[in-house]
Amino acid sequence: MADETPTIKFAQWRPIGVCDNGPPNQRKAQLFSKPDFAIVTAPGVTRENWRQHPEVLKLIRRYAQDVAKLSGEAQAMKRPEIDTIHLVGTILGHTRTPTANAESTEGRVQLFEVKFKDARANKNPRKRRWWLWLVGAISTVLLLGWTISQLSLPLKLGSTTVKPTVGMRQICIPGQGDSFAELQALRRPVLQFLKTLPNWSSLSQIRRVCGSGFRSLQDQQQRTVRCVVAVNREVPELNRSGKAGFAKLRSCADNLCQSGFAGLGPYCPQLGR
Repeated sequence: MADETPTIKFAQWRPIGVCDNGPPNQRKAQLFSKPDFAIVTAPGVTRENWRQHPEVLKLIRRYAQDVAKLSGEAQAMKRPEIDTIHLVGTILGHTRTPTANAESTEGRVQLFEVKFKDARANKNPRKRRWWLWLVGAISTVLLLGWTISQLSLPLKLGSTTVKPTVGMRQICIPGQGDSFAELQALRRPVLQFLKTLPNWSSLSQIRRVCGSGFRSLQDQQQRTVRCVVAVNREVPELNRSGKAGFAKLRSCADNLCQSGFAGLGPYCPQLGR
């Protein structure tokens, strides 16, 4: 299709289709079918009032979607949508439409020219990405909270090492405080303290081995030693400070291992110092 002639006269009302506003000789157009042409040229629809007829505008927009699939300009856009619609006189140059070519030269046919715009490019980046900023802000707050909690952990545990009190080596030896109830009682204050730490949910091994367990002496002995090993690995600050009864629990685990109770062999070498 050749470029439009701006000075062409509208000799009669006869819009035959929809075109884009591409460069000369590169325009794409979609001609109306006979039923649709009848809608556009229905009685009462004129060159002056076609915008006031919703069914005509709806028809033009539908054809514009087809034109967008052919238009080079529209295809270069991420999300093309209609910007403006104008009625233009044009000169057709299709070799297979000699009659229409002559009519267009005489100003007896017109096209609805559609200009496209990129809807995605026209969006305000701030409005489009507000949710990304929100996620980033929340992540920053969570990271800051976690960092503060890690920095405050040594202060909460204390930096000084508590030395065992006199007589502490006498607990958890055969016949002197080695029942399953007493072993549970030794772990309880340590477990309660650990639950107050910000990273409690990540202390998976401690949660698994320091709990109440079964009502058997061997299970409680194993849990006591394994609990000390787990705390040494996951919360070494508590091991160094000895707070929350951990020094007593550690001494108990040492005595259990020295007594050679059955079932403790795999865990005692992991106690360390």
